[in-house]
Amino acid sequence: NQFTYNSYIDSNLLESMMGNYSLNIDSNHTEIDLQITSSFVDIDDIPNDSYAGLTALGIFMFRSDTLIFSGTEPGSGVRPLNFNQGQNDGYYSRVFHLTKEN
Repeated sequence: NQFTYNSYIDSNLLESMMGNYSLNIDSNHTEIDLQITSSFVDIDDIPNDSYAGLTALGIFMFRSDTLIFSGTEPGSGVRPLNFNQGQNDGYYSRVFHLTKEN
């Protein structure tokens, strides 16, 4: 029940987060809570581990061999209602599509 997330632009690390996750599969969308234990964001005014101790709320679903995940910023306390990337009704969410390679 651990995760690691790394995001790159070209070969430069933009952000990284590690932590634990828990699932709730009894909701309309399958819910996931990501408890952040360490973080790095390559923006001058965001210190290392600024998200540590916070929880990011998300939803996910499987479509064939693709995992679709929508999550909000750690600590916002808002769970996405849909899989729309960007500004939604009072919150911002990021959407990821992970497809199994053959």
